Amino acid sequence: MHSRRFQDSSVLLECFSQNTGLMACVAKGAKRPKSKWRGLVQPFILVNIAWRGRGEVKTVVQLEAQSILPSLSGKTVLIGLYVNELVLSLLHKADPHPELFHYYHETIQRLSHCDDDDRVLQIILRRFECQLLEILGFGLDFEKDARTEPIVEDLLYGYDPGLGFFPQMILPQSKRTIMVSGATLIALKKGAQFEDDRQLIEAKKLMRCAIAHHLDGKTLKTRKLLTDFQKIIEKEGVNNEN
Repeated sequence: MHSRRFQDSSVLLECFSQNTGLMACVAKGAKRPKSKWRGLVQPFILVNIAWRGRGEVKTVVQLEAQSILPSLSGKTVLIGLYVNELVLSLLHKADPHPELFHYYHETIQRLSHCDDDDRVLQIILRRFECQLLEILGFGLDFEKDARTEPIVEDLLYGYDPGLGFFPQMILPQSKRTIMVSGATLIALKKGAQFEDDRQLIEAKKLMRCAIAHHLDGKTLKTRKLLTDFQKIIEKEGVNNEN
């Protein structure tokens, strides 16, 4: 999920294990030129790992690749790093989530098989965010509003992270910070099957708000990277047109 240099030739790893959950490990000597682990201590690659130690930081004793490194480039790399940061920020250490582990792996594979098509990437990301919150017990109810009334496609709803969705007509003006159409909520319920750009934008704002509610004030660094990357792409597009 994340790695950084540790001492002279070792690497400190933040791993997401199917049976253990999040865990910290030290891969000793992994940065040496001839180390067989050198190409394995990086994000996104699926490995078989064995470790020893009783402390919070384990020592890696075996590391074997279970698949080739996913082919991520451009924006897909940043989205992959964002997914990693979400998992690292929302999960507790040593709290296994096998279902999330498999869905995370599937998400990385989907990212590796798509181009930098923004619409496709947005759909993949919204699906992962919804699944992540659902598995952790923070899932949004896209079927009923806060009054337990069915979501209506043609209505506009306001979102309160602590309470849920309220129809616009009963929501005070001061509470109308995140507004989303019933059609967008229904699209999210169906697996992010968005019909137009408006739904994509509404879903992005909604999920950002819902996730922020559970981050306890943490700022996701990869969000800024994605924003900066998008600005560069848009600027290059303008220059090419000129």
